Amino acid sequence: MPFALFELKRAGAYYLGGQAKLGATPRSLSGTGGFFMSKGDLMPLLGRRNKRGCFGLFTALLGLILAAGPVCSAAATPEQTGRGPENRGMRLFTDDLKRTRKIPKQIKRLVVLSGPAVEVTWAMGKGDLIVARSEWATWPPQMKKLPSLGSIIRPNQELIWELKPDVIVADMHFRKSAPFMERMGVPVVFLSAVHVEDIGVLVERMGRLLNKPKRAQELRAFVQKYMNAVKKPLQGLKPQEKPRVFHGSGRQLYFTSSSKYGRRVIDEAGAINIADSLPFYWQQVSPEWLVCEDPDYMVLSPNLAKYSYEVPERKAMSSLWEHAANRPGIRSMRITRDNHLYLLNARLGYGLRSFIGAIYMAKIFHPDLFPDLDPKQIHARFLEKFYGLKLEGSYLYP
Repeated sequence: MPFALFELKRAGAYYLGGQAKLGATPRSLSGTGGFFMSKGDLMPLLGRRNKRGCFGLFTALLGLILAAGPVCSAAATPEQTGRGPENRGMRLFTDDLKRTRKIPKQIKRLVVLSGPAVEVTWAMGKGDLIVARSEWATWPPQMKKLPSLGSIIRPNQELIWELKPDVIVADMHFRKSAPFMERMGVPVVFLSAVHVEDIGVLVERMGRLLNKPKRAQELRAFVQKYMNAVKKPLQGLKPQEKPRVFHGSGRQLYFTSSSKYGRRVIDEAGAINIADSLPFYWQQVSPEWLVCEDPDYMVLSPNLAKYSYEVPERKAMSSLWEHAANRPGIRSMRITRDNHLYLLNARLGYGLRSFIGAIYMAKIFHPDLFPDLDPKQIHARFLEKFYGLKLEGSYLYP
């Protein structure tokens, strides 16, 4: 393979290898067989440029080594020499995919591509470590000040390289991007928590990642305290005592999910998800199907792109409710006549704050079992304790 040394000025790095062209970026060089080095790592090795502006002997020798391919060596391993990760300011970390990665003992810069992990990072008091966000990650409010990596499905990988994070925390959406990002020397760990019962695991692992085990224990204890307050009264409920619920979302509000996703919050609230009978994990249903199923309650989580993914005020939620209630077929359904149609902010349907969503729903579905339970007060206490924020906006309507 022809060898060359290319300077990527925008990324502040050098690429050693072949098949590169003028104007190349880290993304375009992915899979070309070379590797990246920072300017600080490379310059001491290269020394001064010669009269022609070339780097001379070291570059030529390095080219011969790369062209020759892999070289076998009987050199001692890091463990044998006592130069393992623990002795170089590094440590080992195992993620949810059971992959073990070397990460810094003290993380200073984070890219977090998992929405739930963003909220946990701020709850740990380490939100100032995050250097970029996805376009959807606008909460807590401080996140809006950070540069956006664009789509949650396809983040700007070149910008990630330029930001030089110590660790990237990602979820399953970014699994295919991990090999490219790790070629640039950035460890990627997968820590996701969609369901209510996963919150404790996410908090514990983020506590280890951020060296905040006591804060993690405090956060887990808070969540568990109120989840237990909901679970105990619901124990022993017979199936016929549980309301049948449709939980919809998306622009048309007809998208729903089976037990692999949306059912968990509904289960925790003591109800039955009517979408469990559907054959697919995530799908759109018809108004006719809804009328035929005739659920006892309908909980909808509208798409908030119109509001820049922020929490709408009550007036805006009222407008969204009217729009939902006037969808084809819904106005004539029993849920509308009985005032059993609710809007719930999507941020309370998954991740760290899903336990709050479960508390709101439990109060709606079983008011007689929770006469003294005040979901709004618990929500406000949680935000104040772990984020230093006041409860603003409308998360539930009406």
